[in-house]
Amino acid sequence: MRAAVPIYEDDVAPRFGFTDRLLVGDIEDHQVVRCREVHLDGKGWPERLEAIRDMGIDTLLCCGFNRHYIPLGETLGIRVVTGLTGQGRVVLDRFARGELSPLRKGNRRGAGRGRGGSDGASLGRGRGDGRGLDAETKGAGVRGGPGRCR
Repeated sequence: MRAAVPIYEDDVAPRFGFTDRLLVGDIEDHQVVRCREVHLDGKGWPERLEAIRDMGIDTLLCCGFNRHYIPLGETLGIRVVTGLTGQGRVVLDRFARGELSPLRKGNRRGAGRGRGGSDGASLGRGRGDGRGLDAETKGAGVRGGPGRCR
């Protein structure tokens, strides 16, 4: 199995399209056995996903991902897991060991634009009701400002 994490500095990038860098890990027996950095160099969304498929990557571990491209990823054989944060290498290792608890998998309602993820944990722009934070903010970001995946 081969998984990739879009990275900014050493951390999971806030959005898949935010960076051209991917941390790619080959996973065998629940361990990352090889890890390397790959550059996508200015490709658009469809080309990025095709390049990821061509590298043999079957799982993309992200914080944010444009929900309109999840069907394309699935068509190309790429499983997209969103809502992940932390250092890229740590996320890869935890994924390999089966220890990740993503906020969202695939195209679940609430993973796009609006008031936060349907579980409320995303301070992004999802369409869920955002009940995971508190009744006052409703996942709309701190003090109603623009949210971000955290």
